[in-house]
Amino acid sequence: MFRKIAVFVPLVFASACAVQPVAENITPQQAAAIEVSCTTILGLEKGEYQYLRCRESLVNTVAALAQGEARLVAYDACRGKGQALGSAALATCMLDSEHAAPVARNGAVATLAPIALPRNDLKLEKSYYVVTHDVQWRREQYACAQLGLTPGSASFTHCVASLDADVLYDNS
Repeated sequence: MFRKIAVFVPLVFASACAVQPVAENITPQQAAAIEVSCTTILGLEKGEYQYLRCRESLVNTVAALAQGEARLVAYDACRGKGQALGSAALATCMLDSEHAAPVARNGAVATLAPIALPRNDLKLEKSYYVVTHDVQWRREQYACAQLGLTPGSASFTHCVASLDADVLYDNS
């Protein structure tokens, strides 16, 4: 029992100390996608607390995607220089590359063409607060899809779970 606690405590502490992605430099297209996701898809009103939580959650998702993309670019560049997998040289090279210059984004956010939503299923004419949790969950999935996240991917799953926790269950 003590061994489990001894391993668990450092993991919890490390998770609590982990640096959250900084939500900087979102593009106008990303800002528009976030706006549509929170208002049109989820049915939240601008200015209300849950709308602000939705926006914050999706901005953090976009920032995390950009951070992950920068990490992949750095990894590819450093491996291309011959750095061995698992070496301190590779890790150092990646950190240097990530901090050297911002990555030009591939525009991971979906184009804001008319959204193909099953309006009857999502009951978009109704407020987020008066639909069932199943409908809220589907709306959250479509909000994350609006950002261009692929259903079933870790990023998509994290986005939906974060929205659900941040918007529905955070009544601060």
